[in-house]
Amino acid sequence: MIQFLRRSTIFRQIMADIFSGTQDYTTLKQRVAGHLGMTLSDFVTFGIERENPAVAKPRPESVTAR
Repeated sequence: MIQFLRRSTIFRQIMADIFSGTQDYTTLKQRVAGHLGMTLSDFVTFGIERENPAVAKPRPESVTAR
């Protein structure tokens, strides 16, 4: 979860607001639902990068001297 907090700006903002007391639980569901698409996108991207780092971060091709 800590790694996901580092990756997702939206999720990090929501968690910060919860812990600081500025986000009440009555409107939390609507806020999370409103950002669900982007949060899920971040989560999937994070999962793919963890599974196969080469997919997310391709290595630069080496340049050979002629």
